Amino acid sequence: MTDDRRHWSQFDGLGEQRVRQDLAGSVYGEARRKAAKEWLAYQDSRRSELEAASALDEARLANALAREANELARDANEHAESAKAIARDAADSARESAAAARNNNMIATLALIAAVVAMAISIIGIFLQR
Repeated sequence: MTDDRRHWSQFDGLGEQRVRQDLAGSVYGEARRKAAKEWLAYQDSRRSELEAASALDEARLANALAREANELARDANEHAESAKAIARDAADSARESAAAARNNNMIATLALIAAVVAMAISIIGIFLQR
């Protein structure tokens, strides 16, 4: 085992925080200090790679969720258009019903007037026969 591998194995056992403390405290000799810096740089690089991979995974997930949300929004818009068409048809039907009701009211009013006139003529006819 080379010195670097041996140092790295020891650093793995100590952990990053302890190696940083020892390096800051000038505990290591020149060769071991160089190995510690390289090991810490490797640890930082590995952490950056993991963070980048995690960020990429999160970006992919966000993209998939955005696509799904877009599909749901498209479906909602289609349903809204259908509801709008139904509401328009209902409004047209209500207008037609209102017009028919006005027509029917006019006919009923005329029939009532005709009935009153007929009653008046009948009453007059009764009085004239006596």
